[in-house]
Amino acid sequence: MPTGTILLYSGSASKLIVSDNQWLFCNGSEVSRSTYRALFVVIGTTYGAGNGVDTFNLPDLRARFPFGSANLADNSFASGGAASHTLTVAELPAHTHDQGSLQTQNTVFGRAGIGKSTFCRYAAYQWATGAIWPEYELVVLIPLRSLTEQGYQT
Repeated sequence: MPTGTILLYSGSASKLIVSDNQWLFCNGSEVSRSTYRALFVVIGTTYGAGNGVDTFNLPDLRARFPFGSANLADNSFASGGAASHTLTVAELPAHTHDQGSLQTQNTVFGRAGIGKSTFCRYAAYQWATGAIWPEYELVVLIPLRSLTEQGYQT
């Protein structure tokens, strides 16, 4: 694997030894451009310029989900999304939902911010409102040198 590859580690972060200067956490830390030169050559200031002279920032993947680039020929970095989002009236145009013959338990609450709301117990309705998919949190690492240079068999 080349320098700059991002790996997921399934062990406990507290048991992981990163002091051997082989791995760094992808936590947005500001690190030395000279100490971590090989990594700086690969990612540069993509994730932040640090102090602008002697340091640069690592990727920060805490509470983030990496997606593959839609354009593999484009080397640009993009980020987006938010930990939560409150929908506005403009994002909720007037609409209706027919219940049909669906058998479910519905409860109509009193007046909500935009008229009445219906609570449906078993629907996955919160993706746009900040709820998240089930998760499995792992430690995200970035090697400072290629694994071959570190003595790993590839």
